[in-house]
Amino acid sequence: NVAGVRFLENRAQQPRAVYDTSVHLAERLQNGEKIDEAVEAVRKAASAFDNTLNSLANGGMITDASGEIFVLPSMTTPAAVAQLKNGSKLWDGYMAKLDPILRFSGSPYVATQPAPAPAPAATNGKGAAPAVAPAPAARTLQLSPRAPGVAAAPPVSTVQLSPRGRRLQAALTDLTQYGNTAHGQLAKVLSDLSNEVEAASRKETGALRTIQVGGMVAALLLLGAIFLFFARNLRKEEAASHRQRKETQDILRTVNEGLFLLDKDLKLGSERSMALNGIFRREDFLHLTF
Repeated sequence: NVAGVRFLENRAQQPRAVYDTSVHLAERLQNGEKIDEAVEAVRKAASAFDNTLNSLANGGMITDASGEIFVLPSMTTPAAVAQLKNGSKLWDGYMAKLDPILRFSGSPYVATQPAPAPAPAATNGKGAAPAVAPAPAARTLQLSPRAPGVAAAPPVSTVQLSPRGRRLQAALTDLTQYGNTAHGQLAKVLSDLSNEVEAASRKETGALRTIQVGGMVAALLLLGAIFLFFARNLRKEEAASHRQRKETQDILRTVNEGLFLLDKDLKLGSERSMALNGIFRREDFLHLTF
């Protein structure tokens, strides 16, 4: 999810890149400059954003900076699907405006102007006036009239476009007008998707934290149950042992026979009947061997 948020935040800048490259192309066309690189820049920016939308719509499959492909499950939620549909609709309209520009190739300018009409023949019989060679006119200068005492304005450069160039210029004007608002809407779609992924990440993090806390509580409860189980069994064993010792002491105190225990060295143990004192006429049997 962290990589997904970064991916979407980065791709949210692509609609602006498409718009900026188209504006740059329009400026170069207006100035009569070469447009091949500018057209290619528009083509690359549009292709990158188109791939982004297709990847997101295809189950949320994205590629991070290292080239690893992974899936954003939050792109399949109803809210994300609705936002992707809205973005795809906007982008389809954008692509319709982009299509004439992306398919354009060659030069949009008029190569040369028609040659001027030949000069009339001389009437003095000395021959015709020399012909004037046609000059290329990719630009024309228009001088505006000025009032007396006002400085002359700089000449206005007007680029002569071929019919294909005029169609390209009209398409660019239409594109920039549409993209002026559409690129912000497309960027907002990706920004909203980024917020959706971030919210899903927070939700998953909260669920994971709840599971972790629940697991720790369960482990503590289990540990307490085990402790209580062993403590209860220990008390039971101690009670049983105490009862057995008491019964043995009662037996040894009341029996009339001389009962005693011997260890491996044949020494009398500490447990013996009270009658043994009378039989041996002594009280001390410590370390006494049989």
